[in-house]
Amino acid sequence: MERKLVFAPLARDGHTAIRVAGIADLESDTTIDAGRVEVLRRASAELLGIDAAGDVEPWCGLRPMTPDSRPIIGWSPLDGLFINSGHGMLGWTLACGSARLTADLIGCKASVTATRAFALRRAA
Repeated sequence: MERKLVFAPLARDGHTAIRVAGIADLESDTTIDAGRVEVLRRASAELLGIDAAGDVEPWCGLRPMTPDSRPIIGWSPLDGLFINSGHGMLGWTLACGSARLTADLIGCKASVTATRAFALRRAA
């Protein structure tokens, strides 16, 4: 069976925790389905031998996404508001590059041409 899961070790309070992720729904509800948590718990046990029956902290969040899957990075029409949003399921993957572009734009170090692909007006 093909599984699209992510297992990532995280340091927490001097201990190692494991982040298990891999389920995404296209909706705006952040209610956690116990059945989905069970799927991830079972996969952790089967694939890595992790006993995740005890200390489990379910979490979910919204992942804003644009229709073309490219984030919006740039100044908004509102004075003083900068946008760096819409990364969808690639938030962690694109975080460093988006942060670099954000810093360069705020510091006036990036060319306008380099930022057209991420402009707000393309998504409007």
